[in-house]
Amino acid sequence: MFRALSVLATLWAATVRAEEPARVSFQHDVVPVLTKMGCNSGACHGTPSGKNGFRLSLRGYDPERDIQTLTRDVQGRRINRAQPDASLILLKATGQVPHEGGRRLTPIHPLFALLRQWIGEGAVDDMGTASKLARLEVRPERVLLREAAAAPHLRVLAHYQDGTIRDVTHLARFSVNDEAVAQVSAEGQVEVRRKGEAAVAAEYLAGPIRRSTITSTATRSPNCAYCTLSRHP
Repeated sequence: MFRALSVLATLWAATVRAEEPARVSFQHDVVPVLTKMGCNSGACHGTPSGKNGFRLSLRGYDPERDIQTLTRDVQGRRINRAQPDASLILLKATGQVPHEGGRRLTPIHPLFALLRQWIGEGAVDDMGTASKLARLEVRPERVLLREAAAAPHLRVLAHYQDGTIRDVTHLARFSVNDEAVAQVSAEGQVEVRRKGEAAVAAEYLAGPIRRSTITSTATRSPNCAYCTLSRHP
């Protein structure tokens, strides 16, 4: 009887753990969000002198320093663990308080939800436990388009050193070397503008940038919804 109860308790605990939502990782989630929003770019807080007293490492190359800056500088006002919505980083990103960089997110944006969740979970520093990025993969790597309607939705996969693979398309930052040929949305949807060849670059963490080459023999789609969208949220 005792053995049976023990087995049931073990199964119940495993079920509860399986249903628990994944915690937000500073290394794997927050740093890429800051990059995708452009916060740690050379034109913003990633500049050597920072902006308005707030300095981040360029493209997140030094996350250990970044978490210190976020959680301890200015008396810790950038992060409010007890009241996440009062965190300065969220108020400025959503334009609720003056921000020289303008509004970067809306309160209903998935990236805002990630930042808020991380703060609500205690703004944990997982630099010592999070697996390092081994390599980045973009699918498909090469596309030949004969019809504009066939333009692909790119996927970005992160391969970590512990063997896990994760779809990080929503966290990757995209750019195109020739926007006259093609454009890409923040979610990785490619739209053709004219015939030619363009390379779409995907960036995640401070790892090597990976590219997908788009060769188009098609003309611009009449429903080019993404052509006027910003690449940034």
